[in-house]
Amino acid sequence: MGGSSGTADEVPACNDLVLDAPDHFLSLDSGPPPTAKGGDLVEGTYFLTRSVWYEQAGSLETSLGRAKMVLTGTTWQGVEDLDSLGDDDSLEPTRYSTFDVATRGATFMVTQTCPKAAATQTMEYTAEGNTLTLYIDDSGALFGQVFERQ
Repeated sequence: MGGSSGTADEVPACNDLVLDAPDHFLSLDSGPPPTAKGGDLVEGTYFLTRSVWYEQAGSLETSLGRAKMVLTGTTWQGVEDLDSLGDDDSLEPTRYSTFDVATRGATFMVTQTCPKAAATQTMEYTAEGNTLTLYIDDSGALFGQVFERQ
């Protein structure tokens, strides 16, 4: 008889990436995000190096955890540990994910394939040199996530 072991609550192992990225930091920027330029995506390993919360006055520099993404063809695999309080995975366990990626102009589209998600997400992006910046509108809060190719 076929089947799988484990429980229904377990998150599937979507990839076997090793999380060797350094912490990334959140900072505030009182201005709007830059205009997205699009660009050619370059295959490789990327570390999330910083997140910027736009249209927010003040000063903030706080660690948000670690994230690593690997782009191969149209597949984007990721591993992230967003527990900025230390290495205690009981607060926020390490997450593994896989996405199909497509671009059109300055629009970056991702469809999560593991663990399975319902819809395609779109965001603006700029790819220049070794830097890929995704501009995310999270319910009116505007963020930039800056990834550096290793």
